[in-house]
Amino acid sequence: MNRLACLLLFILVLPAFPAKAQKKKSGNNVIQDTAFQALKLEWAKRATEKRNQFFAQLPQLNPDSVRVLDMSHLDLELIPDIARFDKLKVAKLNNNKLKIVDDQAFLNDSLQIIDLSFNALEQARFPVNLSVHSINLSYNKLKRIPRSVRKLKQLRSLDLEKNQIRRIPRFIKRMDSLNELVLNYNQIKFNRRTARRLANIERIQIGGNKLVSLPKNVGVMKGVKKLNLGKNQLSELPKSFAKLDQLTNLIFYENNFEQIPDVLFSLNKLTELDFYHNRLTEIPSGIGNLSQLKQLFVAFNQITRLPDSLRNLKQLRYLYAHHNQLGNFPLWITEMPQLERVDLSYNKILRMPDLSEMPALTELDMQENMLEYFPWELLEKPQMRLLILKNNPFILTSEESKMLKDWQKGLDKEGLIVVY
Repeated sequence: MNRLACLLLFILVLPAFPAKAQKKKSGNNVIQDTAFQALKLEWAKRATEKRNQFFAQLPQLNPDSVRVLDMSHLDLELIPDIARFDKLKVAKLNNNKLKIVDDQAFLNDSLQIIDLSFNALEQARFPVNLSVHSINLSYNKLKRIPRSVRKLKQLRSLDLEKNQIRRIPRFIKRMDSLNELVLNYNQIKFNRRTARRLANIERIQIGGNKLVSLPKNVGVMKGVKKLNLGKNQLSELPKSFAKLDQLTNLIFYENNFEQIPDVLFSLNKLTELDFYHNRLTEIPSGIGNLSQLKQLFVAFNQITRLPDSLRNLKQLRYLYAHHNQLGNFPLWITEMPQLERVDLSYNKILRMPDLSEMPALTELDMQENMLEYFPWELLEKPQMRLLILKNNPFILTSEESKMLKDWQKGLDKEGLIVVY
């Protein structure tokens, strides 16, 4: 187990005690605390060693040859002077103890990528720059989007995940080059003003912000192509959502939808639709209108059947509907020319059709169903790479069981993994 995994393990097992009870710790808790502190000390020691080595080598570096400076995991509280590296393209300062970034830190006109994630930033100021196209400020303590990002005239990607940001400032709409904004796990208030200010951004991630609704004018976000609204509390969409006709990827992972809203079925450019972990009991037939759909994720719901209209999705490649209440394996699946991966595991399916003639199928997961017939024909399908069938009540003779084991050994060598 690596050190990060160990640290996470210790954090997970530490119980939360009331303030008055903290003095009364069991022997196990004392051992856990001691091990945790020992691990922290070892990390700090390693960071110190790495920091000393870095500062010893820094003056010796040839400025003309340095394109990437890795200053991560050094427990830095201040950013070193790197101005002399006039050909520097990437500055990695993640996992340090930085609280402030001033506008003298990144004067290198050549810089393109800056990573300041996993620090303790409360304030960040950037100088005018025509080269920087990506900044990662995730996992910090910012309460607002730094105004100085306006000075980065070619900024295309801005990652602000896991901060304390509540609103989208007006200047975001005027940043013509910005096409990706990551705001997962903040405190964003998604109102009419927010929608207008995000109108021109192509890729928006705003998951985990406890959103219970979207504004009625959400349709003004005409530029959005990829939208992640996962891990919120949404249960319906405004009618204007249908105006987001440039959407290609749409994620509603872990929300409160009881049905897929009809407004989505006019978005004919969608290639990915994700409704994992919602409360769906059915899929409307209108989904068959999404002719460009390549990936459909509806696992972890209470769906009892897949509609026949899905047969219209001739571009579909991934169909994940595991952990539902399906009783039948749809016959139309055999007609899907592009379907590569099918996961209908953890359902109540009794039988399945012959899938051996499906030209693109390479992976099938049917574990934890009620299948009695073993699909022998798939063992001879040349394209198959993964076949998971465990925990089904297959009726096999002793000869068939032995044959399957012998056959499996040979198939594993050919690249087919069979799990039963």
